[in-house]
Amino acid sequence: MTAYWNIEVLFRSKNYRAFLNELFRQWKVAKPGRSLASLARDAGFSSKSYFRDIVIGKKRLTLNSFSKLVIAFRLSQDLRNYLKLFAALEEKELNSENLDENRIREKLFRLKFRIGQRSAPILIKQKESSSFFGRESWLEIYASLGTEAKGANLSEIAKRSGLPKAKCAQILREMCAADVCKNNESKGRYYPLGVNRIYVGLGGERYMKEYFLKLMSELQVRAQERFYGDDRLFFNSVFSVSKSQLSRLKEELQSQILSFVENSEDSNGDTVVRLGLGLV
Repeated sequence: MTAYWNIEVLFRSKNYRAFLNELFRQWKVAKPGRSLASLARDAGFSSKSYFRDIVIGKKRLTLNSFSKLVIAFRLSQDLRNYLKLFAALEEKELNSENLDENRIREKLFRLKFRIGQRSAPILIKQKESSSFFGRESWLEIYASLGTEAKGANLSEIAKRSGLPKAKCAQILREMCAADVCKNNESKGRYYPLGVNRIYVGLGGERYMKEYFLKLMSELQVRAQERFYGDDRLFFNSVFSVSKSQLSRLKEELQSQILSFVENSEDSNGDTVVRLGLGLV
C-alpha cells in the first residue's frame, strides 16, 4: 500500500466524494506541485475541472472515471475495493453486484478493519484484565460478532462459533476489557470494535503465531480424517517465480485472499470457517 496514504483520516470521510477529495489532498502533499491539471493528465480526463466537479457533486462518478482515478492515484487493490463500495452507496453504476445498502455497509466495515490492521494502527495499551490473545478461540468469537451496527447476542455467537455459551461469555468479557468489542447490556448484544488497532503488550504477534501453528496441526488431523468433501478444501501448489518478486507476490496474494474473504463473509451466517495459508 502506498506509504503516503493516511488511512485513519481517509476513513473519516462521510461519503465517497469526501473520500476522493481527501485522496487528492494527500496526493498533493506527497509531491508538492501536483494539481488538478496534473491529476487530469495522469487520469486521462479531457478537462482539469472534471475531478473537482465530481467532488462537489456537479458530476457523478462513473465506472470509467473510477477506473482512471484508481490508476492515477495508484491505489492498492484494497483501497480500490473500498472506494468502489463507498461510491456504490450512491452510484448504481458502481454497484455491479446489486448489493443492498446494509450489505454494502457490512462489507465496508470488514474491509476498513482489514485495511486498517495493516496500514495505520492505533496503539492500544494492555489492560491488566486483558488476556484474550492467549485464548485459543477468540478469533472464532470475533468472527461471530456480526456487524458494527447490528452486533450479536450470546446465543448467536455461541451458535456461529460452535463454542459453549459459558466459554463465549468469559472470552467476551476479556475482549470487552481490551476494547476489542463492546457490550450493550440493555440490548444484550455485543458489537465488534477495532478498525485499525494493534494491541500493545498483549503478545499479539506471539499468539498469532501459536494460533497459526495450532491451526496447521488441526488441519493435518482433519485431512487424515477426510481429505475430500464439499465443505472443506486442502490445497497445495509448487511453481517457479523470480526471487526478487516474492515480496510483491506475497502482497498480491494477501490482497486477493482478503478480497475473497470480504466477498464471502456473511455476518448473519450460522457458522465460522478458518483459512490458513503459507507462502514459502
